[in-house]
Amino acid sequence: MGINYFDVQELKDIEIARYSSCISDIDWVFGSNLKDSKAHGLPASAITLCGGEAGVGKTRIWAEICYQMSIEGFKVLYIQLEMPLFAFKSNFLKNKKLLSGYFFCSVERDIDDICTIIKKIKPHLVVIDSVNKINDFRSGRNASKIQDKLRNTINYIGSHVVLLSQLNQDKTVKGGTELPHMGDIVLKIIRNVDYGCVEVVIGKTRYGETGRNALFRHKDDGVECITENWRRSPDSKEIYFKGQGTMTDMVTRILKAHEND
Repeated sequence: MGINYFDVQELKDIEIARYSSCISDIDWVFGSNLKDSKAHGLPASAITLCGGEAGVGKTRIWAEICYQMSIEGFKVLYIQLEMPLFAFKSNFLKNKKLLSGYFFCSVERDIDDICTIIKKIKPHLVVIDSVNKINDFRSGRNASKIQDKLRNTINYIGSHVVLLSQLNQDKTVKGGTELPHMGDIVLKIIRNVDYGCVEVVIGKTRYGETGRNALFRHKDDGVECITENWRRSPDSKEIYFKGQGTMTDMVTRILKAHEND
């Protein structure tokens, strides 16, 4: 049957293997295949484009997800192209007892070599930080070439790939006109001024529901998810704060009015 006969809903209803991020609200944000399915999380053989403001916490959040998955026995590969590996480990993985057999790091910048590493390790999750630093990326002109090579690699392995990038001032993903079309899923990590934290919100997705979000706050040794959407209802789009209940607009205004008390 030709691909034109399939609509978006049919694609969402196909049972796709998923890997838990080991952070329940992130699993909830990525969604499930079917409404009655209990399998939430990162869809296999898919690409997520994750954009965020400079310094907002993209690396901290994905380093935390990689760490949590590694201690649960998932193989993760973090390709760090923004800083030396020793700086990444000391700044973002300090005080974490890594399982060397499950958490892998690389600084390889060539897309062919990146694909070779993926084939060798066969990780459940690959994070490339950031896609703009891959050799010959050239402001997005070779985005399609990079995407094709990644897809050919992960189609048979089943890895979920996350491409980190920065946002422009207008909140669009930085990297030319082709980059925003690379991902099956598009996430944005932005500062939530109202709640004084960082928000992970899902935009385009072929594997779940749009508009879902989770909130994180920074700690000395990383980040912590402070919402509990998943534990309340997998289908709810309301925001719950741990120990505070539903954060409606009225509750938010009351808290802000008394934040200096």
